[in-house]
Amino acid sequence: MLRKTLAVALMLCTFKFSPAQILGGGTDFSNAVLFNQSWINGCPGGATTLSNQAPFESNTAIDPCAPAPACVGGTAISDVWFSFFAQSSTATIVINPSASFDVAIQAFSGNTCPGLTDIGCTDAGGIGATETLNLTGLTANRMYYFRIFGSSNDVSNRTGTGTYNFCSSTELGSAILAVEITNFSATKKNTAVQLNWTTASESGNSFFEIERSSNGNSYQSIGKVNGAGTTVLATHYSFDDIAPLTTALNYYRLKEVSANGGYKYSSVVVIRPDNNLQKTVAILSNPITDHLRIKISSDVASGMQLKVINDLGQVVCHQSGSVVKGDNIIAVDNLNHDFYNGIYTLQVTIDNEILNTKFIAVK
Repeated sequence: MLRKTLAVALMLCTFKFSPAQILGGGTDFSNAVLFNQSWINGCPGGATTLSNQAPFESNTAIDPCAPAPACVGGTAISDVWFSFFAQSSTATIVINPSASFDVAIQAFSGNTCPGLTDIGCTDAGGIGATETLNLTGLTANRMYYFRIFGSSNDVSNRTGTGTYNFCSSTELGSAILAVEITNFSATKKNTAVQLNWTTASESGNSFFEIERSSNGNSYQSIGKVNGAGTTVLATHYSFDDIAPLTTALNYYRLKEVSANGGYKYSSVVVIRPDNNLQKTVAILSNPITDHLRIKISSDVASGMQLKVINDLGQVVCHQSGSVVKGDNIIAVDNLNHDFYNGIYTLQVTIDNEILNTKFIAVK
């Protein structure tokens, strides 16, 4: 069951554009087209097919106002421009061509041309191959630009005809999203998994789509919860996955969809549906004075390594031991003379899994 609303069916939509429609600016940066999230709805089977008329138009020079693409292996020609709002610090642009032409991608920060900065370029796939450009260091909700173009010394392979799609592209937003998720958690509830999350504020929030994965890479939608629209009040949400996967781990994420169709993904939470226990560490009193008491929960009985690290990265305390499956209370006494007032990191390693938390010392 869920609180807010329940999606009773999944809908896959197929969108097609006329091959005569020119998408992008051709050789004109100022006509860049804002990326449309609907283009990747239903991928791969329901992928939007875009025409190559603009990006691979014969005998058209690449837009000279932007920095030249240093990544190309051949001659660059006939570009088409797109823009997008970054949904996180990373984004992936994927171009899947269906014809025998050599596709390249170049991305930019900035908002005027000239004046753009090259932030990524790829021309690795060759003729008829998919190109993938992974971008990092982006600022969420900031607009970025990219262009795709033909790149080959063979004229027919850079000006050929065909179509392409954006399947597997991620974090390319159609709008600025103003939904602040302050926490997102998963807990076992009898045979189900309960997801809980809270937003501090929302602006134009249509709904949350709940997605699940067995491996943390490929996700499927399992339901939907309506958003609050626009509010400055904290709003709490809950969704029950009544039939978790039987795999060792279940991965969950939220897809926040705005009223204008833009969307943004949350962080990912992981749970073992057949076991409530997970590895966690908590400081029982914070700040501390002369001794440190720790609660360690573990899903396995295992050896344990404990380190206290100061703000200079120095290990000021090291302790070895073991933990049982379940909750463990561990005391760290007689902290050495290098342990002064300040903020420290407690690092606990259990069964090759590293857990970090911080505490304040007042001596």
